[in-house]
Formats: sequence, structure tokens, C-alpha cells
Amino acid sequence: MRWSRGVIACLLVGVGCGGGSGEATSSTVVDEEKPVTTEVSGRMSECPNRAEGSSSADVGDDGNYAVIITSLDLPSRSLSFDVVQWLVGQDAVDAYAIDEPGDPSGPPNDYWIRNENPLIRQAPVVDDAAVRLVQLSVDGSADVSDATLDDLADHLAGDAASTLFWITLDAGSVVELCEQYVP
Repeated sequence: MRWSRGVIACLLVGVGCGGGSGEATSSTVVDEEKPVTTEVSGRMSECPNRAEGSSSADVGDDGNYAVIITSLDLPSRSLSFDVVQWLVGQDAVDAYAIDEPGDPSGPPNDYWIRNENPLIRQAPVVDDAAVRLVQLSVDGSADVSDATLDDLADHLAGDAASTLFWITLDAGSVVELCEQYVP
């Protein structure tokens, strides 16, 4: 799997990349007229795993965002994360051509992840937050299953540390976390 340089830089330097002392990355907005963020007015009934549609770099107190989780503090129920852009379709093709101009093959597996802003954000996780995790390590399935915040902490401690998740924010609090299956 290929990652955009901004995501790789953030993963290599860890949480420090967004704390003001990390290296900033630059990137080009593919199409400012097409930011797509699913606004929510309540809990989502299904995991927002996406085979189509792209996520926005614009972040507010409400919405659904593609993120890399940088830390989870269970005692304080606090999540630190870096919002990234999950791009598919023509958005992925266009961004890949900009990010990797020497590679005409296009985005691997028809998606591209870009980090427009390496800022690490933090939000509280509500007590009844929905958590859904991909079950590859359990049963080889790409399906997601309900889990707990403790399960997420264990999952992040394993090989899922750089995995893409979707979080749903409501009034600035995390109400849902869902792991994105990435081939």
C-alpha cells in the first residue's frame, strides 16, 4: 500500500508531528468545489466505510472524518487524531498525479490517502460511543463488528496503529469510531 508523503511523515514522527514543532507538509487541494463530508444529525446506523466518495480536509465540531488515531487515553476518554483525506475515484487519480508525478500507474487499489494538515486534534469520547473494528486479525473478514473502547485500545496497541478510521463528531465529542478496511 502506498501512503501520501504527509501521512508517512506524520506516522514516522508520531504524535509530535502536529504539536507545532513537527515538519509541516504542503499539498495542493485537488478541487475546492468538491469537499465531501457527511454531516450527521444523530448517530450513524452503519459504519461509514467508503468505497466511493472522498473526505474533506475541512474539520468542524460536527461531521464524519477520516483520521489516523495518534493516541487514546482510556482513563480520560480522550482521543487524539490526525484528520486525513480518504480519496477515491477521480479525486484519488487527480491527487495521486499531483503527489506522485513520476508514477503514471495511478493510485493503488483505487484509493489515495492525503494529509492536508498534520495538526493533531483532540476530542472527548462520549460514554456510549459506538466502536466498530475490522475483523481481519480475528476471522480474516473485512467486515466490521461492534467493539468497546477497551477493544480499540488493544487493537491500536497491535498492528492497527497506522490504520485509517472514521470518526463521527457531535458538538466536538466523538460519538462513533469505525475502522476503514484498507486492502
